[in-house]
Amino acid sequence: MDPAVAMEIKGMSYQRAMNEAMAEGNSDIQRFYNGMTKKPHFDERIVAVEGDVAEIGLAICDKDWNTITEEVDMIFHVAATVRFDEPIRQATLTNIRGTRETIKLGKACKTLRSFIHVSTAYCHSTTGRIGSEMLEQFYECPMSPDIMIKLAEEGWPNTYTFSKAIAEEVVRTERGDLRAAIILLGIGLGIVRVFFVDNKIKLSFVPVDYVNNATIAAGWDTAVKQTNDIRIFNISTTNCGVTFRHIGITMRGKARTIVSPKALWYCYLFETNNRVVYWFLSWLVHYIPAYTVDAVIKLFRLRMPKELKSVVQVYEKLDKMGKFFEFFLTNEWKFDGNNLFSLWHQMSARDRQIYNFEMKSIDWDWNTMMWCLGVRKYIAKDGLKNTNEAIEKQKWLKLANYAVLMLYLVIAWYLIRLFFKLF
Repeated sequence: MDPAVAMEIKGMSYQRAMNEAMAEGNSDIQRFYNGMTKKPHFDERIVAVEGDVAEIGLAICDKDWNTITEEVDMIFHVAATVRFDEPIRQATLTNIRGTRETIKLGKACKTLRSFIHVSTAYCHSTTGRIGSEMLEQFYECPMSPDIMIKLAEEGWPNTYTFSKAIAEEVVRTERGDLRAAIILLGIGLGIVRVFFVDNKIKLSFVPVDYVNNATIAAGWDTAVKQTNDIRIFNISTTNCGVTFRHIGITMRGKARTIVSPKALWYCYLFETNNRVVYWFLSWLVHYIPAYTVDAVIKLFRLRMPKELKSVVQVYEKLDKMGKFFEFFLTNEWKFDGNNLFSLWHQMSARDRQIYNFEMKSIDWDWNTMMWCLGVRKYIAKDGLKNTNEAIEKQKWLKLANYAVLMLYLVIAWYLIRLFFKLF
């Protein structure tokens, strides 16, 4: 068996959460697993263990604790709160103390071969290090709660990256005799039409399958090497990354062939890193139409979807989310990848084929298309059906979009003429 730790999610039992997760992605995972291992019914090999990473002892019962310590020989610590606006106390309990408690579990395992802590490549990417090269090494990190709060407010862009930086220090100081390694990860429905981003910088986007493969390979490397040194692996695409401009070109071109029928408007995007332009365009294509729609709905007493109180609120939430990512989409760091490069060349040809994480082999056009399909399947949930109808719908929405823009021009021309007549 391959035990896995899961926690209760919003009142849902861990077993129900596990069953739903397996049912949702079962067909895709099953095909991959069968193709690689020739072992069917992989889900029967997974055991869900109820727990809470924010609690002492991970809130694992004695029976499950004993099972894990007797049978588990490799731990991948991936659990974390990734909310950028998480209260510092909760972020500390989950990301920092949770790491300490997981290390305690690892120390209690009788046959543990390696402990892999999954962090973020941006945990030390503070404002003072913009443009600098981030090495595969530990960086000095304060542990005082007062300093934590101060630095979280000033240097680190959010509580997630700061608390993960502290969690790395926990791994370094608390691991004892554990053989450990640290993995550092890099970071279209016609709703968003303006994006604040520097489309010339290379983004450290890494497909999740590459992340998983590199993490597994790091676990193998840590287990077979007879050393207590902690190796840090930067999983990033600094030297072969993609710009947002390239992603935008793909989405405006090839991705139009897989547009969702649930798209609310014509799919297009303005990209800018100028705040004045961003503010102007946001009001032009986001807020003015949103206020208009809300007014029409209220005036004619139309029914809104239960989960939607106001169209304006949608854009306010999207703006808030955009501010969380703005720091990473407008600044650039160089991530050292020598350890990952060395790991790749230690692997056999067959292992490289199965656990591929060579960043230069990433097809960004294909991955962008897969991302769009993922949005359709897991967010829009349109069943990946009626694509031809969606393409036809986009043609009409395009005409409607041009009509709205023409209306803006007419209103602007009228206001300009009125201004000159008055003054």
